[in-house]
Amino acid sequence: MVIELKPVDSCLMDDVFNVMKTGLYNVTLSCFKSNTQAVSFYQSLGYLVASEEAHFFNFQRSVQSQ
Repeated sequence: MVIELKPVDSCLMDDVFNVMKTGLYNVTLSCFKSNTQAVSFYQSLGYLVASEEAHFFNFQRSVQSQ
């Protein structure tokens, strides 16, 4: 299954990230390594690969407290 990313996807991720600023210092998520579209999407939003497993990348993005 291929998921097409639309502009609303990045807006949604930005909204989630902004809500999390209220009390979290890091945001983490995982995706399949084979899902190259998702990997590129998360990296374009500033998420970095924090670790990896056999089939997954674990991403992390720091939240700057306001």
